[in-house]
Amino acid sequence: MSKSPTAIATARRLAARLRVTPGAAAWGLGIVGATLAILAINVAVNRWNASFYAAIEARDRDGFLDGLWMFSLLSLAFVGASVLQVWSLQSLQWRWRRVLVRETLPRFADLARSFIDNPDQRVAEDLRLFTGGMLQLGIGALSALASAIWFGTVLWRLTATSTGSLPPAVLLLAALLYALLGVGAVAWVAAPLVPRGARQQALEADFRAALIEARQTPDTARPARLGRILDRALRNFASIVSRQRGLTFVAATHLQLGTILPVALAAPSYLAGGADLGGMMQLASSIEQVAVALAFLVRSWSDIVELRATLRRLAPLEF
Repeated sequence: MSKSPTAIATARRLAARLRVTPGAAAWGLGIVGATLAILAINVAVNRWNASFYAAIEARDRDGFLDGLWMFSLLSLAFVGASVLQVWSLQSLQWRWRRVLVRETLPRFADLARSFIDNPDQRVAEDLRLFTGGMLQLGIGALSALASAIWFGTVLWRLTATSTGSLPPAVLLLAALLYALLGVGAVAWVAAPLVPRGARQQALEADFRAALIEARQTPDTARPARLGRILDRALRNFASIVSRQRGLTFVAATHLQLGTILPVALAAPSYLAGGADLGGMMQLASSIEQVAVALAFLVRSWSDIVELRATLRRLAPLEF
Protein backbone atom coordinates (compact mmCIF):
# COMPACT_ATOMS: atom_id res chain seq x y z
CA MET A 1 0.00 0.00 0.00
CA SER A 2 1.51 3.34 -1.04
CA LYS A 3 2.15 6.01 1.51
CA SER A 4 -0.35 8.88 1.51
CA PRO A 5 1.17 12.14 0.21
CA THR A 6 1.79 14.97 2.65
CA ALA A 7 -0.50 17.98 2.88
CA ILE A 8 2.14 20.14 1.18
CA ALA A 9 2.53 17.67 -1.69
CA THR A 10 -1.24 17.51 -2.15
CA ALA A 11 -1.48 21.30 -2.11
CA ARG A 12 1.24 21.54 -4.77
CA ARG A 13 -0.52 19.04 -7.00
CA LEU A 14 -3.82 20.87 -6.68
CA ALA A 15 -2.21 24.27 -7.28
CA ALA A 16 -0.52 22.89 -10.43
CA ARG A 17 -3.98 22.19 -11.86
CA LEU A 18 -5.11 25.78 -11.54
CA ARG A 19 -5.02 27.90 -14.67
CA VAL A 20 -4.33 31.63 -14.63
CA THR A 21 -6.88 32.86 -17.16
CA PRO A 22 -7.30 36.59 -17.90
CA GLY A 23 -10.34 36.65 -15.62
CA ALA A 24 -8.49 34.92 -12.80
CA ALA A 25 -5.51 37.24 -13.25
CA ALA A 26 -7.79 40.29 -13.01
CA TRP A 27 -9.31 39.09 -9.74
CA GLY A 28 -5.84 38.20 -8.45
CA LEU A 29 -4.65 41.73 -9.17
CA GLY A 30 -7.75 43.00 -7.39
CA ILE A 31 -6.81 40.99 -4.29
CA VAL A 32 -3.21 42.22 -4.28
CA GLY A 33 -4.21 45.81 -5.03
CA ALA A 34 -6.82 45.85 -2.25
CA THR A 35 -4.34 44.33 0.19
CA LEU A 36 -1.71 46.95 -0.59
CA ALA A 37 -4.36 49.68 -0.36
CA ILE A 38 -5.30 48.46 3.13
CA LEU A 39 -1.61 48.58 4.08
CA ALA A 40 -1.33 52.15 2.76
CA ILE A 41 -4.42 53.15 4.78
CA ASN A 42 -2.92 51.61 7.92
CA VAL A 43 0.24 53.62 7.30
CA ALA A 44 -1.86 56.79 6.99
CA VAL A 45 -3.68 55.93 10.23
CA ASN A 46 -0.31 55.43 11.91
CA ARG A 47 0.71 58.97 10.89
CA TRP A 48 -2.73 60.26 11.87
CA ASN A 49 -2.10 59.00 15.42
CA ALA A 50 0.79 61.43 15.80
CA SER A 51 -1.11 64.56 14.74
CA PHE A 52 -4.43 63.65 16.38
CA TYR A 53 -3.07 62.87 19.85
CA ALA A 54 -0.68 65.81 19.66
CA ALA A 55 -3.71 68.04 19.03
CA ILE A 56 -5.45 66.54 22.07
CA GLU A 57 -2.40 67.10 24.25
CA ALA A 58 -2.15 70.70 23.04
CA ARG A 59 -5.94 71.22 23.48
CA ASP A 60 -6.07 72.24 19.82
CA ARG A 61 -9.80 72.25 18.97
CA ASP A 62 -9.31 72.81 15.23
CA GLY A 63 -6.64 70.12 14.99
CA PHE A 64 -8.90 67.74 16.88
CA LEU A 65 -11.83 68.33 14.50
CA ASP A 66 -9.59 68.05 11.45
CA GLY A 67 -8.35 64.74 12.84
CA LEU A 68 -11.91 63.43 13.16
CA TRP A 69 -12.66 64.34 9.54
CA MET A 70 -9.44 62.71 8.35
CA PHE A 71 -10.20 59.54 10.29
CA SER A 72 -13.67 59.42 8.73
CA LEU A 73 -12.16 59.57 5.23
CA LEU A 74 -9.57 56.92 6.07
CA SER A 75 -12.32 54.70 7.49
CA LEU A 76 -14.38 55.01 4.29
CA ALA A 77 -11.32 54.15 2.22
CA PHE A 78 -10.61 51.14 4.45
CA VAL A 79 -14.17 49.85 4.09
CA GLY A 80 -13.99 50.22 0.30
CA ALA A 81 -10.67 48.40 0.06
CA SER A 82 -11.91 45.62 2.36
CA VAL A 83 -15.02 45.10 0.24
CA LEU A 84 -12.89 44.93 -2.92
CA GLN A 85 -10.54 42.43 -1.29
CA VAL A 86 -13.34 40.06 -0.19
CA TRP A 87 -15.18 40.41 -3.52
CA SER A 88 -12.04 39.64 -5.53
CA LEU A 89 -11.07 36.75 -3.27
CA GLN A 90 -14.47 35.06 -3.44
CA SER A 91 -14.70 35.60 -7.20
CA LEU A 92 -11.32 33.95 -7.72
CA GLN A 93 -12.26 31.16 -5.32
CA TRP A 94 -15.32 30.03 -7.25
CA ARG A 95 -13.44 30.18 -10.56
CA TRP A 96 -10.66 27.96 -9.27
CA ARG A 97 -13.13 25.65 -7.57
CA ARG A 98 -14.90 25.22 -10.91
CA VAL A 99 -11.60 24.29 -12.58
CA LEU A 100 -10.79 21.58 -10.01
CA VAL A 101 -14.31 20.15 -9.86
CA ARG A 102 -14.66 19.98 -13.66
CA GLU A 103 -11.34 18.19 -13.87
CA THR A 104 -12.52 15.63 -11.31
CA LEU A 105 -15.98 14.96 -12.76
CA PRO A 106 -14.82 12.67 -15.64
CA ARG A 107 -13.17 10.42 -13.02
CA PHE A 108 -16.01 10.59 -10.52
CA ALA A 109 -17.56 7.26 -11.50
CA ASP A 110 -14.21 5.51 -10.97
CA LEU A 111 -13.78 7.28 -7.63
CA ALA A 112 -17.25 6.17 -6.54
CA ARG A 113 -16.32 2.54 -7.26
CA SER A 114 -12.94 2.77 -5.53
CA PHE A 115 -12.01 2.27 -1.89
CA ILE A 116 -12.35 6.01 -1.23
CA ASP A 117 -15.15 6.78 1.21
CA ASN A 118 -17.62 9.57 0.42
CA PRO A 119 -16.03 10.84 -2.81
CA ASP A 120 -19.01 13.15 -3.29
CA GLN A 121 -18.08 15.17 -0.21
CA ARG A 122 -14.44 15.34 -1.24
CA VAL A 123 -15.37 16.78 -4.62
CA ALA A 124 -18.23 19.05 -3.54
CA GLU A 125 -17.09 20.24 -0.13
CA ASP A 126 -13.37 19.66 0.30
CA LEU A 127 -12.39 21.33 -2.97
CA ARG A 128 -14.40 24.38 -1.89
CA LEU A 129 -12.61 24.43 1.47
CA PHE A 130 -9.24 24.06 -0.25
CA THR A 131 -9.63 26.96 -2.68
CA GLY A 132 -11.07 29.26 -0.03
CA GLY A 133 -8.53 28.29 2.62
CA MET A 134 -5.50 28.65 0.38
CA LEU A 135 -6.57 32.09 -0.83
CA GLN A 136 -7.40 33.32 2.67
CA LEU A 137 -4.09 32.15 4.11
CA GLY A 138 -2.12 33.36 1.10
CA ILE A 139 -3.49 36.88 1.25
CA GLY A 140 -3.11 36.91 5.03
CA ALA A 141 0.55 35.94 4.73
CA LEU A 142 1.16 38.61 2.08
CA SER A 143 -0.46 41.27 4.26
CA ALA A 144 1.47 40.17 7.36
CA LEU A 145 4.82 40.19 5.52
CA ALA A 146 4.24 43.63 4.01
CA SER A 147 3.08 45.07 7.35
CA ALA A 148 6.04 43.62 9.25
CA ILE A 149 8.55 45.10 6.81
CA TRP A 150 6.89 48.52 6.49
CA PHE A 151 6.05 49.14 10.13
CA GLY A 152 9.34 47.65 11.27
CA THR A 153 11.03 50.37 9.21
CA VAL A 154 8.72 53.04 10.68
CA LEU A 155 9.42 51.78 14.21
CA TRP A 156 13.17 51.93 13.63
CA ARG A 157 12.95 55.50 12.29
CA LEU A 158 10.78 56.76 15.16
CA THR A 159 12.98 55.34 17.91
CA ALA A 160 16.11 56.65 16.21
CA THR A 161 14.81 60.24 16.33
CA SER A 162 13.40 60.26 19.90
CA THR A 163 15.26 60.35 23.21
CA GLY A 164 14.50 58.12 26.14
CA SER A 165 12.96 55.34 24.08
CA LEU A 166 14.06 51.75 24.16
CA PRO A 167 16.52 50.79 21.38
CA PRO A 168 14.73 49.78 18.14
CA ALA A 169 16.39 46.36 18.21
CA VAL A 170 14.90 45.74 21.68
CA LEU A 171 11.41 46.76 20.50
CA LEU A 172 11.61 44.52 17.44
CA LEU A 173 12.93 41.65 19.56
CA ALA A 174 10.06 42.11 22.04
CA ALA A 175 7.53 41.99 19.20
CA LEU A 176 9.22 38.88 17.78
CA LEU A 177 9.28 37.11 21.16
CA TYR A 178 5.61 37.99 21.67
CA ALA A 179 4.77 36.38 18.33
CA LEU A 180 6.99 33.30 18.85
CA LEU A 181 5.55 32.58 22.30
CA GLY A 182 2.05 32.80 20.88
CA VAL A 183 2.85 30.54 17.92
CA GLY A 184 4.55 27.98 20.14
CA ALA A 185 1.67 27.85 22.62
CA VAL A 186 -0.95 27.63 19.88
CA ALA A 187 0.96 24.93 18.00
CA TRP A 188 1.25 22.82 21.17
CA VAL A 189 -2.43 23.15 22.08
CA ALA A 190 -3.77 22.69 18.55
CA ALA A 191 -1.57 19.77 17.38
CA PRO A 192 -4.29 17.10 17.88
CA LEU A 193 -6.87 19.14 15.96
CA VAL A 194 -5.58 18.15 12.51
CA PRO A 195 -6.34 14.40 12.72
CA ARG A 196 -9.50 15.07 14.70
CA GLY A 197 -10.67 17.58 12.10
CA ALA A 198 -10.06 15.12 9.26
CA ARG A 199 -11.93 12.43 11.19
CA GLN A 200 -14.82 14.82 11.83
CA GLN A 201 -15.15 15.56 8.12
CA ALA A 202 -15.21 11.82 7.40
CA LEU A 203 -17.78 11.09 10.11
CA GLU A 204 -20.05 13.92 8.97
CA ALA A 205 -19.83 12.59 5.42
CA ASP A 206 -20.70 9.08 6.65
CA PHE A 207 -23.74 10.45 8.44
CA ARG A 208 -24.94 12.35 5.36
CA ALA A 209 -24.42 9.26 3.19
CA ALA A 210 -26.41 7.13 5.64
CA LEU A 211 -29.25 9.67 5.63
CA ILE A 212 -29.32 9.68 1.82
CA GLU A 213 -29.41 5.88 1.80
CA ALA A 214 -32.26 5.89 4.33
CA ARG A 215 -34.21 8.36 2.20
CA GLN A 216 -33.73 6.32 -0.96
CA THR A 217 -34.64 3.00 0.70
CA PRO A 218 -36.94 3.93 3.60
CA ASP A 219 -38.12 0.36 4.07
CA THR A 220 -34.64 -0.76 5.07
CA ALA A 221 -33.72 2.34 7.12
CA ARG A 222 -32.33 1.47 10.53
CA PRO A 223 -32.58 4.31 13.07
CA ALA A 224 -30.20 2.51 15.42
CA ARG A 225 -27.45 2.51 12.78
CA LEU A 226 -28.01 6.20 12.07
CA GLY A 227 -27.83 6.90 15.78
CA ARG A 228 -24.50 5.06 16.13
CA ILE A 229 -22.97 7.02 13.26
CA LEU A 230 -24.22 10.27 14.77
CA ASP A 231 -22.86 9.34 18.21
CA ARG A 232 -19.39 8.71 16.76
CA ALA A 233 -19.46 12.11 15.07
CA LEU A 234 -20.60 13.85 18.24
CA ARG A 235 -17.96 12.14 20.41
CA ASN A 236 -15.23 13.22 18.04
CA PHE A 237 -16.71 16.74 17.93
CA ALA A 238 -16.66 16.84 21.75
CA SER A 239 -12.92 16.10 21.69
CA ILE A 240 -12.47 18.93 19.17
CA VAL A 241 -14.45 21.31 21.39
CA SER A 242 -12.18 20.45 24.32
CA ARG A 243 -9.06 21.36 22.34
CA GLN A 244 -10.70 24.42 20.80
CA ARG A 245 -11.41 25.67 24.31
CA GLY A 246 -7.70 25.57 25.11
CA LEU A 247 -6.86 27.14 21.76
CA THR A 248 -9.30 29.99 22.37
CA PHE A 249 -7.82 30.58 25.84
CA VAL A 250 -4.29 30.83 24.46
CA ALA A 251 -5.29 33.03 21.50
CA ALA A 252 -7.42 35.35 23.65
CA THR A 253 -4.64 35.71 26.23
CA HIS A 254 -2.17 36.50 23.47
CA LEU A 255 -4.55 39.09 22.02
CA GLN A 256 -5.07 40.83 25.37
CA LEU A 257 -1.31 41.03 26.00
CA GLY A 258 -0.98 42.57 22.55
CA THR A 259 -3.30 45.40 23.61
CA ILE A 260 -1.11 46.68 26.43
CA LEU A 261 2.36 45.58 25.27
CA PRO A 262 2.82 48.29 22.56
CA VAL A 263 1.87 51.12 24.97
CA ALA A 264 4.15 49.72 27.67
CA LEU A 265 7.07 49.58 25.24
CA ALA A 266 6.40 53.04 23.79
CA ALA A 267 5.75 54.85 27.11
CA PRO A 268 9.42 55.32 28.21
CA SER A 269 10.03 57.86 25.43
CA TYR A 270 7.01 59.91 26.52
CA LEU A 271 7.81 59.65 30.24
CA ALA A 272 11.39 60.74 29.57
CA GLY A 273 10.17 63.78 27.66
CA GLY A 274 11.63 62.58 24.38
CA ALA A 275 8.27 62.49 22.58
CA ASP A 276 4.85 64.10 22.89
CA LEU A 277 1.65 62.12 23.29
CA GLY A 278 1.18 61.93 19.52
CA GLY A 279 4.68 60.55 19.01
CA MET A 280 4.14 57.95 21.72
CA MET A 281 0.84 56.81 20.19
CA GLN A 282 2.40 56.60 16.73
CA LEU A 283 5.25 54.51 18.13
CA ALA A 284 2.79 52.28 20.02
CA SER A 285 0.75 51.84 16.83
CA SER A 286 3.88 50.83 14.92
CA ILE A 287 4.84 48.26 17.57
CA GLU A 288 1.30 46.89 17.52
CA GLN A 289 1.30 46.55 13.72
CA VAL A 290 4.63 44.69 13.78
CA ALA A 291 3.47 42.40 16.61
CA VAL A 292 0.16 41.65 14.87
CA ALA A 293 1.94 40.90 11.59
CA LEU A 294 4.46 38.57 13.26
CA ALA A 295 1.60 36.83 15.11
CA PHE A 296 -0.13 35.92 11.84
CA LEU A 297 0.19 32.21 12.60
CA VAL A 298 -1.54 32.63 15.96
CA ARG A 299 -4.55 34.31 14.37
CA SER A 300 -4.67 31.83 11.49
CA TRP A 301 -3.94 28.57 13.28
CA SER A 302 -7.55 27.34 13.20
CA ASP A 303 -7.67 27.97 9.44
CA ILE A 304 -4.37 26.15 8.98
CA VAL A 305 -5.68 23.18 10.96
CA GLU A 306 -8.84 23.03 8.85
CA LEU A 307 -6.87 23.30 5.61
CA ARG A 308 -4.48 20.49 6.61
CA ALA A 309 -7.43 18.27 7.49
CA THR A 310 -9.01 19.08 4.12
CA LEU A 311 -5.81 18.24 2.26
CA ARG A 312 -5.66 14.88 4.03
CA ARG A 313 -9.15 14.19 2.71
CA LEU A 314 -8.19 15.28 -0.83
CA ALA A 315 -4.94 13.31 -1.02
CA PRO A 316 -6.59 10.03 -2.20
CA LEU A 317 -8.15 11.77 -5.23
CA GLU A 318 -4.68 11.72 -6.85
CA PHE A 319 -4.71 14.95 -8.80
